[in-house]
Amino acid sequence: MQAKQIGLLIGSVVVAALVAYAIGTVGLGGDGPQDGGGGNLPEYHIYLQARQFAFNQTSIQVPVDHRIVVHLTTADVAHGFGVSELGVDIVASPGQEAVASFDVTSPGTYTFRCTEPYCGSGHPLMTGTLIVS
Repeated sequence: MQAKQIGLLIGSVVVAALVAYAIGTVGLGGDGPQDGGGGNLPEYHIYLQARQFAFNQTSIQVPVDHRIVVHLTTADVAHGFGVSELGVDIVASPGQEAVASFDVTSPGTYTFRCTEPYCGSGHPLMTGTLIVS
């Protein structure tokens, strides 16, 4: 390859990386439940650890009119956290934290579950309750 071609290739890679970073940081659309939905709601953080075959919390109570920020970690295999009614679905790999935020603006009770079906034979047991009050 010539120096000019190498320069163009490197420039293309840098631009692609910056675009991917920007999309991951600000999201697309800006009003979906996964990216927080906009607005200026106060944040309420939940720290969950998943392992075969349970979450460290099976009942979580959160305040209404808040942006809920879920921090999911796992030490054994990939596990997920999902609340289908709220449009939330994240997956954490061992040693890494996955984070999702979503707004809750009305009271309700929801089931959360592991969304990674390959976590093992006890996958269907990985559920809990999210109570918004």
